[in-house]
Amino acid sequence: MLDPPAHLWLSQAHSDFCAAKRVYQADDDSTYCQAIAKYQQVVEKSVKALAAGLQDAKIAQVSRSHYYKHDVERLAQAIRHSLAPKNVNEIHSKVAELFNEHYREEIRILSSFAPHRPPPGAPHQRNTEYPFQNANGDWTAPAIPKSFNSQEVTRFKDLAVRIWQRCNKIISALPRLNQT
Repeated sequence: MLDPPAHLWLSQAHSDFCAAKRVYQADDDSTYCQAIAKYQQVVEKSVKALAAGLQDAKIAQVSRSHYYKHDVERLAQAIRHSLAPKNVNEIHSKVAELFNEHYREEIRILSSFAPHRPPPGAPHQRNTEYPFQNANGDWTAPAIPKSFNSQEVTRFKDLAVRIWQRCNKIISALPRLNQT
């Protein structure tokens, strides 16, 4: 096998989730960006696990080139659109539910916090890792108080838990589906 199997992606996603729980301190604003960064990684690796599982089960054809990019929203779309028509409605419905419009938007928002180089002349956007420019154009850093808030931490923790659990559940069902 040339690429890592689904269970290894899920294992790493779980490790990232545990790291987020360890780093987050509700009374310390400077930890919020670190927790959110780890929750983004949980979502990303969980979706990559799902892609690997569906690919290995020959239920979907997802380009492995997505594995080394951080565009989780695009990978989720690729998964949705690549499910082979013959593959049971159960998988289609679970993937459609997992990547419904609401959760795709949540994934897009969370993914936007991964640092990206801005186009020339554009301000550096809020992210979880590097200094950025606030709405006034002033420089700040993710660990500076009020760069992120506890509601965002909770929001993205909930998203990470949901995505990890659902991807794990779908992947766990794949061997059973291949036996029928």
